[in-house]
Amino acid sequence: MKKLTQVTKRLSLSLLIFLLTGEVAIRLFFAITANNIHQATVEKSKILGWETKAHHKTTFQTKDQLGESYTVSYQTKKNGFRTYPNLLVIRQ
Repeated sequence: MKKLTQVTKRLSLSLLIFLLTGEVAIRLFFAITANNIHQATVEKSKILGWETKAHHKTTFQTKDQLGESYTVSYQTKKNGFRTYPNLLVIRQ
């Protein structure tokens, strides 16, 4: 029984180290590779933790999965609600 407890403790410790290492690796990966648009469009909130900025407007370049570059226009109105262009317009 004592040997089983030691094995359980070792497995638990190994699992904890594995999960913590994975968490750190994933956070570093996304911090390095992610666009910084998220940090530019949000602000801290005491209730929610974060919320989108009100009356914020930005334009930036990004790439699709094929590597082709395109422009994104990001705009919010009162209370941080995002506005979209007229989607019925046919783009060329």
